[in-house]
Amino acid sequence: MILIKLLTIIFLPLFLLKDIFVSKRKLVKKIGLGLSTLLVFGLLWKSAFDTIYNLGKISFFEAGITDELTKVPVSGPSMLPTIKDGTEIELHSPKKYLLERGDIVSFKSEQTGGLHYLKRLIGLPGEEVVIKNGLVLINNKVLQEDYTLNNLPTFGNSFLMDCEKKTIDDDAYLVLGDNRTVSHDSRVIGFVKEEDIDGVIKPEQRPQFVDQIPEKTFDISINPQEFLRDLNQKRQEEGLLPLATHSFLNQLAAAHTEQVASNLDNWKKETEGLEELLTRQGYRYNLVHQFVTFGYLTSQNVVEQIFDSPSEKQKFLTAEFTEVGIGVSEAQNKECAFPVISVILSWPATPTYAQDLSAFWSEQKTKTTQTLTALQTFVNSPRVDQQKLRELINSVAEASTIASRIDSKIKNQQPLDQQDYLDMDRYRSLAGQINASLKELFGE
Repeated sequence: MILIKLLTIIFLPLFLLKDIFVSKRKLVKKIGLGLSTLLVFGLLWKSAFDTIYNLGKISFFEAGITDELTKVPVSGPSMLPTIKDGTEIELHSPKKYLLERGDIVSFKSEQTGGLHYLKRLIGLPGEEVVIKNGLVLINNKVLQEDYTLNNLPTFGNSFLMDCEKKTIDDDAYLVLGDNRTVSHDSRVIGFVKEEDIDGVIKPEQRPQFVDQIPEKTFDISINPQEFLRDLNQKRQEEGLLPLATHSFLNQLAAAHTEQVASNLDNWKKETEGLEELLTRQGYRYNLVHQFVTFGYLTSQNVVEQIFDSPSEKQKFLTAEFTEVGIGVSEAQNKECAFPVISVILSWPATPTYAQDLSAFWSEQKTKTTQTLTALQTFVNSPRVDQQKLRELINSVAEASTIASRIDSKIKNQQPLDQQDYLDMDRYRSLAGQINASLKELFGE
């Protein structure tokens, strides 16, 4: 009975056409009705057929009956150099092929926000895993991973910290990205359940066990200004205003890292929260967000980590936030020492501008005012081209207006808006024109 109904749906347009052409209607009407039937019911039939076909294709893939699913695009740098951002991959069914160490797997879960992640399978169910000295150890054996980007070291994070041994659940796996200093993976989101894995790639390169742990030394290089530059470049690509930073917020971020470092075991549930720290230090805010990571990372690594996490990326591309601070402290977990890095993203109640920024615009206000006064003395002077002088005076007057307004906002701790940043760009352009015109009219 079910088969008959299914065949009826599949061949419905043909049945309708048959009824039309065996009827007693005139030939012209038959042709018209036939074309209308093909147009209306044909489109509906094709849509239903495509839906059934795609559902069947996915079902067969998930059941392991078929091998390859449609090509899917990869977004993000976390699997470099093995899989590049923007490339397309073909996934195999994990039901058809047994999962092995070194496989590249696709999965989604509540921890990924319902988004598909692509990572390399490193630890198997029931194995003991620990990260130490930049390396991954499985059951006390060191993994040599020649496929990682630039042979980058592996550092722990909030779920799996350095020197913290954990046993993988019986129905789960440890997964890591090949771009180890960037990837948002099991070190943060935890072990991945087998039922959440929906695709697999069988690569040629796989991890190998080695006998000895090679000694490695690491340097840390977190420059707040470099971090600000790299972060603002990402915001600029999204059409957002740049964030500001200043020493006080960087000091608060460093204080936060010390809190985390001094109480790693209970950090998430017992340590004084960021909000309490900021309030105690007198930093007033409307909205605040923290990002904490671990390891010997560069400022660029930290930015890439942020944007490899969909939830963090969303936060750092929120228009309301206007300030950011970053700090570093060293933590000790058993025999492992490693940096804790804290980033504070803030929408302050009152903007706190860096002293050098305030000094710069105060100086520009004074310089442009003095220059404008001096130029007025040359009006009607036969020694100066009056047309060019008038153009120069207009440029200096515009620059003076911009400098005065921004200087006033900074001194009064008023937030800068989109127009202010556009005016800053305009001021830099005017400054170049003014210097060139001054040299042309008055020489060096």
